[in-house]
Amino acid sequence: MRTALLALALLAGSSVGGCAHAPTAASASAWTEGVNFAAMGNAEKAEATYLVGSGRTAALYTIRVHIAKGGRIAPHTHPDTRILTIVSGEVYYGFGETVDLANAKLYRAGDVLSVPAGKPHWAEASTSDVVYQEAGMGPTALTPVK
Repeated sequence: MRTALLALALLAGSSVGGCAHAPTAASASAWTEGVNFAAMGNAEKAEATYLVGSGRTAALYTIRVHIAKGGRIAPHTHPDTRILTIVSGEVYYGFGETVDLANAKLYRAGDVLSVPAGKPHWAEASTSDVVYQEAGMGPTALTPVK
């Protein structure tokens, strides 16, 4: 339960007992060791897992995503708004139906962004491994852009 509360606090930017901080380790391994990830169907070198909830019901959920250096999540949408917190590394995150690094923004550990419901978006880890967490209100889904 403490882990779930800390994960939600990190995503919300609030505090648990004063101040919530990321692990001191600079690498993604502090966020990936012991986590049971599954490959993402619309991605290369990316994996994810639900930390809180399942995304199948009308309830809050939190997902942890790991993209290895050189990996990419193809353009897609979700029916719900999501709040992302980058916890390790950096990632190019863009909006639109095609991957376009020239119009993407580079997000680094500690950055937070909101992804509106129904808005096509994508992610690419060009410079390093990245780990981020996203939270939303289910039910949710991932719909690839065709």
